[in-house]
Amino acid sequence: MTRSCRIEVNGESFTAQAGELLLDAALVNGVDMPFDCRSGYCGSCLVHLNNGLVIGGANAGTGMIHACQAHIVSDLTVSTDEALAKPAATGEVAEINQLCIDVYEVVLALDRPPSHRPGQYYNVQFDGFPARAYSPTPALGSVDPFGTKLVRFHVKRIASGAVSQHLETQIRPGHKADLYGPFGSACFEPGKSGRLVLVSSGTGFAPIWSITDAALMEQDNRNILLIAAAPRLSQLYMATALHLTSMCPNASVLAITSEKTEDRSWLRSGNLFEHLPKLFPEDTIHAAGAPSLIRSLREIADVVGCRMHADPFVATGSPPSRTERKLAPRLFGSRKKLPERKPMPAWPRAAE
Repeated sequence: MTRSCRIEVNGESFTAQAGELLLDAALVNGVDMPFDCRSGYCGSCLVHLNNGLVIGGANAGTGMIHACQAHIVSDLTVSTDEALAKPAATGEVAEINQLCIDVYEVVLALDRPPSHRPGQYYNVQFDGFPARAYSPTPALGSVDPFGTKLVRFHVKRIASGAVSQHLETQIRPGHKADLYGPFGSACFEPGKSGRLVLVSSGTGFAPIWSITDAALMEQDNRNILLIAAAPRLSQLYMATALHLTSMCPNASVLAITSEKTEDRSWLRSGNLFEHLPKLFPEDTIHAAGAPSLIRSLREIADVVGCRMHADPFVATGSPPSRTERKLAPRLFGSRKKLPERKPMPAWPRAAE
């Protein structure tokens, strides 16, 4: 018979079974614990292990563990970082603009100018909804005034999403929101030379466009290759931004869709890797999008020997049911992970 363990998170107690993942056990028992990727290498679910034993999830030398990878072995006492509980900014929804069939631009008006590096993200919590991770990004077709208190996010609407399905219904202009962060180190590095290869799929374009804009503001003649992929031609919502980039010296763009279409100089149909130009050791890659895209690019970057900053987007779903937990790997079970990436860390986020 599986042994029961008493778990205490920030003074709130519940019972879990030995072998369960700490994050899953907490969510199923109604205990709020921040998380994004559930893959073991983002920092959102890091908690202090104050007492007890776990297997897996250790964050070397910090006394903290990744709750999504920590299997419960004994009674535990853990606590979250209080600093993460304080919002960096508060504000309200100023605009919601539909960019394509399933992607929306959500504009927040904040009480103070946001402070982040291009490519980073915030945990955004709309009042009455769970927090989700979104990347701030410039306007697609015009320049935002420097120092503005507006911040823009690209949000993919998911029919079953706990947050995104409520855009324009419950979440409308005037809705209150808090920003936590910023988080992530897969961001723009100023003062560098060499070609930038910027690759995105879906709403991964948000951080990639932020990096593109920053790079061109710093050096308008820097060699840049900007690639955006989407399943359908109608989902290439970033066409205006691609056009603006293509007009800059030494910048080239490529849009790729899985939908059969007539190939043009800037548009291809098929798989992204069928059209990926040759890479060189002096290139720096920034990629954001589906984990499968990140894995494949990582393998290519490792072979070529170029640097890569990765930002996989992982859809956030509901906590697992008790039946799903019983079927999940137990104490020494395997759990699928993305391969370790270099440089570290990179920060996966929810696609919702």
